[in-house]
Amino acid sequence: MARRFTRTVVLDLSGFSSDLPRYDVAKMVYKRFEGSSSVQSIQFVPGKNVQITFKDSKTKESIEKHEYITINDVRCAVVGGGPKVQSVLIHHYPFEEDNHRLWIALSSFGEVRDIQYQHYPDLCSISTGTRVVKMVRNSPIPRSLDVGG
Repeated sequence: MARRFTRTVVLDLSGFSSDLPRYDVAKMVYKRFEGSSSVQSIQFVPGKNVQITFKDSKTKESIEKHEYITINDVRCAVVGGGPKVQSVLIHHYPFEEDNHRLWIALSSFGEVRDIQYQHYPDLCSISTGTRVVKMVRNSPIPRSLDVGG
């Protein structure tokens, strides 16, 4: 299992010229973030990536909400950044009921991306009755939710 660091963010720097010295890129990275929090480390790693470690985890969390960060007019992808899609399991929702009402009900808790039926591993054509909703939540979903009942 990959280790998840609480204060380190990874940026893709492939948009920068490979002729540019690392020291110059490090200065640009530092300047980009110096107002938000103290940068403790700037590590260049394989794959044209840089790991930036901050003094606090809040800075990392705020950066990872974005898909891209601009440094000196160069758009840099935040590796693992952007909205986090989660799987939400819906139990006891009638199998024959249309997904539309479920989609509407869950939309008030975030952006619903997809709804599918869960299936038994060895019986791929048979549903368990549970729905798997892929969504980006922006608020907690209650444990018990009445959907159009």
